[in-house]
Amino acid sequence: MKIILINPNLAIAKGINKATIEPPLGIGYLASHINREGFDCNIIDANILQLTDEQVFKKIHIDTKIIGISFNVISAIAAFKLLKYLKPKMPKAIFIAGGPHPSSVPEICLSEFDFDAVCVGEGENTLLEVAKNAHNGMTNPFEGVSGIYYKAQSKIIKNPSRKLIEDIDTIPNIDFGLLPKLSFYKSLAMA
Repeated sequence: MKIILINPNLAIAKGINKATIEPPLGIGYLASHINREGFDCNIIDANILQLTDEQVFKKIHIDTKIIGISFNVISAIAAFKLLKYLKPKMPKAIFIAGGPHPSSVPEICLSEFDFDAVCVGEGENTLLEVAKNAHNGMTNPFEGVSGIYYKAQSKIIKNPSRKLIEDIDTIPNIDFGLLPKLSFYKSLAMA
């Protein structure tokens, strides 16, 4: 089953330049964790590659089952714009929001911006459980998954919170081959 995780392009945000962009480590850990379990999860860093929404769409395989968009408050507008562009073109895909902003306002992401679900907090095991459920053909892959808010018949369902990962060594190191070349990132933190 194909899964794609996207870091949206912040071209519309003020004060952002290549010197302030760092690799999206959060989705790097997510993808590495999901892939270790046998799924086909890739990353599109539309921000560092300066991809338009149309260019992002062209990089997504038509059979992709889950599309995750990770964002913070600065990248929220870009994420909502990307969702609005992609969702009609990928009607069979499941769209999940994740990251700091969706975790803080999951109801808004669901009610105002039409995500199918929001992953709240650490997403490694939450997304893995959703992926397993979808792969196994569950009609509602979010049902009973801790750390998820989702919509069912226009109603927002809040599942219980997920406990934090106690042993972070259970999460694999990032497969940096999933990201663009690290030399593309000019952040001072990379120096």
